[in-house]
Amino acid sequence: MKLVLPGILFLILMFSCNAPSGESTEIKTIITGQVSGYAEVSDHDMVKLLLADPVSGNREIITSLDSLGRFRFEPEVEYPREFVLNYSGHLHYFVYPGDSLYFEIDGKCWSKLSQPYGRVLHPEYTNS
Repeated sequence: MKLVLPGILFLILMFSCNAPSGESTEIKTIITGQVSGYAEVSDHDMVKLLLADPVSGNREIITSLDSLGRFRFEPEVEYPREFVLNYSGHLHYFVYPGDSLYFEIDGKCWSKLSQPYGRVLHPEYTNS
């Protein structure tokens, strides 16, 4: 009889602490930005967002830049986690549910530093 009462209390506490299965704890997080010099780099019109999730797998979202080089993501985030913003490089950030982040990316860096099939030689490193 001494074990029945603690067992019942344990079951009551266990079921009362669980969230209802119909409710979602995901909160919209807004990530926006603009790529300056976008018109000069016409072949790079996509921005990728990678949400790292070791439990359910990484989620990748791709969006196009508008005519002014702006982009917007609105992922549902249920807990704090890392994300990677990819355009001309990778930006690693930690995002919390409900955050609102804005990024400015210099699109000219892509055309200066990126060569599809060759090395980039900067003037300060050449022997001319």
